[in-house]
Amino acid sequence: MKKLILLFVCLTASVIANAQYKVSSIDKSEAVNSVLHQVIETENSVLVYCTFTSPVDEPTNYWITRKTHVVKNNVSYKIINSVNFPLLDEAEPRYVRVKEKGEKVNYVLEFEKFDPAGGFDIIQDETKHDEGYLNIYGIHLEKIEPKDAIDTKRFLDDGHVIFGRYKIDGVNYSYYIKDGLMMMYHSTWNGNDFLIHLEITNNSDHGVMFDLAKVRTQGTNKKGKPVEVIRYTPESYDAHIESNRRWQASQATGGDVSRNTESLIFHQRINSDNEWAKLGWLALESAYKQSQENRIQEYLKEHPNTEPKALRSNGIKAGESLVGYIPLKPKNSQNIKLFINMDDYDFMISYNVQ
Repeated sequence: MKKLILLFVCLTASVIANAQYKVSSIDKSEAVNSVLHQVIETENSVLVYCTFTSPVDEPTNYWITRKTHVVKNNVSYKIINSVNFPLLDEAEPRYVRVKEKGEKVNYVLEFEKFDPAGGFDIIQDETKHDEGYLNIYGIHLEKIEPKDAIDTKRFLDDGHVIFGRYKIDGVNYSYYIKDGLMMMYHSTWNGNDFLIHLEITNNSDHGVMFDLAKVRTQGTNKKGKPVEVIRYTPESYDAHIESNRRWQASQATGGDVSRNTESLIFHQRINSDNEWAKLGWLALESAYKQSQENRIQEYLKEHPNTEPKALRSNGIKAGESLVGYIPLKPKNSQNIKLFINMDDYDFMISYNVQ
């Protein structure tokens, strides 16, 4: 993630060009969803400016493979990096997330330094020629003046969404990045409750609102039919967690002797005909319960609840983060989706829960 953001910052800060070209014609392109605009030769690399248009009318992930390269005069030049259209990385797969058909994503490919004048080919996989592969043959260029070159910052600042995944200690984490907002998430189970843990970081230049009222849930069963997904309120789930913790503390601090004593107290109090005896046993029972409560409180101090609290509606200022979880009860759901509205964009989280 840091590498991707750093590349974006470096690229938009200053592109020192040795020469600029517009793409005048292409002999053959299998990348039917991508259009090439310009090529800029810099001191250390060659940048190719492109626009991708989604052909699918549903949320879809796209990427570019590291096998993509340039060929000129039978010499191959490797791809170095890509902005807005991430290179697929096995350790941390990253994708551009497109929501609907016709949505456009501007991106820049960076290749090893070569002389682009006279034209070249871009090849993703020369063994495959299916529609959509980034195989573009016979790219012809026409030199242009610096004033006619693309403004890189404006070109790349198109509201695109980057989606990525990684794994730590066997736990799968995912994240979205859009316009300075980064939302990381993973899931855990707490009994029959499904918790979606979120960390939302606001790296934009303005505050954003996390509004629980705008968070939507959607569930489907094994047959794909809609089913209800219950979402706890933060208050009710906090109370549920506290109740569970006290029960666990009670179990952990109550030994056999304590349980026998409690049983004896209860038995003697109920069956004694002597009023003074009853009062004595009541006093002993009260002392026992107070002792038990003290043990529970000591246990809770020694075993603090380190889990973040259930998320509540909250403003997130520029530079701040919000951490917590949204608790759900999937019931009969096979698949659940959570739609989180941030800055008028719905980030979608999807899980197969059975």
